[in-house]
Amino acid sequence: MTNTNELLNDLKKMDTIQGILYLNFNEQLPFQEYITYKSMLSKSNFKNLKISNQEFLHN
Repeated sequence: MTNTNELLNDLKKMDTIQGILYLNFNEQLPFQEYITYKSMLSKSNFKNLKISNQEFLHN
């Protein structure tokens, strides 16, 4: 499992390449942690990386 700091560091590295990243949160992730990740991503300021607001729910 990746923590928020690791995720930010990985995203900073990916900001220099073109691609698509799908984040997959499993059912063990508490809702509050999900909100923390989502908030952190929406506030991030990357040069080339864009964060989509689309969410997909799977059962």
